[in-house]
Amino acid sequence: MANLRTLVQTNLLEKMIKATSQASRGWVVLVLDDATTAVASMVLRMTDLTERGVSIVERLELARQPFPEMAAIYFIEPTVASVNKLLVDFAGTPMYATVHVFFSAHADAGILDKFKACPALLARLRTLKEANVDFLAVEKAAFSLDMPNALYTLYSPHAGLTMLDPLLDRICAKLVTLCATTEEYPYVRYKAGQPKMEVLARRFQAKMNEYVANNAAFAYCTTRSTLLFVERAQDQLCPLVHEVTYQAMVYDLLDGAGLEGDAISYPADTQTGTVTKQAMLDEHDVLWTELRHTHIAEVSKDIGGRMAALSASNAGTSLQGKGGKAPDVSQLAAALRELPEFRDTLAKLSQHLYLAGKTLDEYTKHNLLGVSTLEQSLATGVDEAGKKIKLPKVLKDMEELLADPKIPASDKARLLAVFVITQDAAKDADRKKLFALAQLPAVIDKALHNMKYLGVFMDKIAVVSNATGHNLTADEIKDAAKKATTSEYATARYEPKLKSWMDKLLKKTLDPVEFPYVIAPPPGTPAAAAKREPTSLRKKIAAKVAGKTGADSPSNKDACVGERLIVFVVGGATYSELRSVYDLRERETRDVILGATSFLRPKGFLESLVTLDEPAPPVVVAKAPAYSADMAPVHPSDVKLTDIHTTQ
Repeated sequence: MANLRTLVQTNLLEKMIKATSQASRGWVVLVLDDATTAVASMVLRMTDLTERGVSIVERLELARQPFPEMAAIYFIEPTVASVNKLLVDFAGTPMYATVHVFFSAHADAGILDKFKACPALLARLRTLKEANVDFLAVEKAAFSLDMPNALYTLYSPHAGLTMLDPLLDRICAKLVTLCATTEEYPYVRYKAGQPKMEVLARRFQAKMNEYVANNAAFAYCTTRSTLLFVERAQDQLCPLVHEVTYQAMVYDLLDGAGLEGDAISYPADTQTGTVTKQAMLDEHDVLWTELRHTHIAEVSKDIGGRMAALSASNAGTSLQGKGGKAPDVSQLAAALRELPEFRDTLAKLSQHLYLAGKTLDEYTKHNLLGVSTLEQSLATGVDEAGKKIKLPKVLKDMEELLADPKIPASDKARLLAVFVITQDAAKDADRKKLFALAQLPAVIDKALHNMKYLGVFMDKIAVVSNATGHNLTADEIKDAAKKATTSEYATARYEPKLKSWMDKLLKKTLDPVEFPYVIAPPPGTPAAAAKREPTSLRKKIAAKVAGKTGADSPSNKDACVGERLIVFVVGGATYSELRSVYDLRERETRDVILGATSFLRPKGFLESLVTLDEPAPPVVVAKAPAYSADMAPVHPSDVKLTDIHTTQ
């Protein structure tokens, strides 16, 4: 399948860095600002950079040593703050011999005009381009715009148009860079009756039309993709329901308890004793990528089997010797040849065995099996036997779980919210009884009551309905009953609404009245059976690079048919929705990409709900991104130096 991270990596490494270092005929300095450091750290490692001629990576915001004999690549945001810092580097003694500037997004005339104030820079300026990489390629089929406060701006009564309009504009501008990177000019759809999404869809269409009109060199895919806009309130269950797949559980149960961002701390045995190590949960970890959407029970079983196979391998048996005897020289020689790989593989397996084990320990210690099983029944409308749930039985089960001292308050709150969303028929007296039984701390109680801004009311209000409601159709109940009787796990029956919408969209059965186009495709415009578009030069380069790195690429694993589907969730997407994307990619052999203003974790989602009625959004303290792995794609368009309006 197509790999978004490979596209980004290719454009940054080949189009920007390698091409510049070759033209400079020597080592170059790479200068990044805070925003582009986050972009780059997603997809690039230091080894990738040094192989292409980068001798040192610098932060624009920090004091730096001058290298007046070297060329410098500035990969920065086209903002006044970043450009001013660049100009400071040449206000006195120039920092570098020659300069190549790549903006992460479109630079307006005001930004470009600032260059004319610095003759020392202009004399050294050799490249000025828009790289169009203003997003984080977090996975091969997922991207984030790194906007954690979007939920507040979208739903807080204090946000208003003065905050909402700039948010929608920023989203549109960033998504244009995504489309430039993926060479897409998508048809745009949204759900009818969602005014904010209609405004966003129409605004994006206008910006994308403008980009295409102003970039004659932009060659988009002839089989045009679809971009579907969704907002968080269209499915309020997803951020609350307890998932039982590996990635979702780790980000839920270990968040803040060993997991910080995407870095996980774990104990490792060494020759000198047990030490604490840290690893990144990203696509450089092949085992993580392979197992992340697997049921947690299967993960432990799978890793255990691999460890058993490893110990029975030549390296393992040679080190032990036959029959428990010390190994002879030939056995030791064979073992030593395999030892580095043996140790690395064992270390990675041990890491994930620990993570899966710790996650399961948290799950069982807090009796989350009972919680998640009931949540599944509430969300699907049927119990684990496939029978339609009855409110009296549900209330009895709720009372037992909410009275359980082992279940944390935050997990009780999530169960309560799922109950309220799904059980419209429950009396207000029953709701109040359950809340009293749960004895939630004031801050968690506030989070739940603030869900009213997403259309969910903890107190029954007859005149106001949920934003989208949770009325399951007869067909949905029937499908849920069938899945309950065939599913191996009672905790893995619920599917996000988004999966059904994506599935229908891929099969071209999504109702065009319920999900209208901004501009509908002409009649007879291609479907899945349409002729595949020719492979662009960029895709050929991506395939070549991916072949070296072992990543998925159009050349070796792209069995996709039909046009690409891009889904964007404003207010934050969940890991259950991301799992659904990978399920559909594999099942339908289609290229589906999920994007969001951010990816939500249950703990952070509840914290965000608490702040919705506060007069200002929460202050997000951004940590300096650790330089790690992968980054995002570009459609570089030259900015003519004459556009800077320099004076002779």
